[in-house]
Amino acid sequence: MTSLRIVRLTRFDQQPLQFTMTVESSGDPTHDAVVANPVFEVDGHEIEFPVRLWSNLYLVLDGNGVAIIFDKNWNEVKRVKPKQPVPMLSKGNQQISFRCESAEASVPGIKVRIRMAGTPEAVR
Repeated sequence: MTSLRIVRLTRFDQQPLQFTMTVESSGDPTHDAVVANPVFEVDGHEIEFPVRLWSNLYLVLDGNGVAIIFDKNWNEVKRVKPKQPVPMLSKGNQQISFRCESAEASVPGIKVRIRMAGTPEAVR
């Protein structure tokens, strides 16, 4: 099991969690790195995705309640319904955690990008 905990300060209004996650290649062309059942926790509210992800796949949640797995060329592979509702991110400090299962001897590299949107500003 691998895990990560961050505290994030945001100035944006409340909105559903949105992210893009990918598993980095193990560097061995004959072996894919694999993780399973990624879980995000936002201020005590968990969301788990019952899925196995391997190298060069992307798990994308855009806040609508269903995640999509894409291949390295951004072709849709599969849709995944999480086990819990999508947690909300609020204005101010956020405690965000991530964990997943891995059968690897060493934990594969995992990249997570959390996205938040705010009111657009007019540029003149």
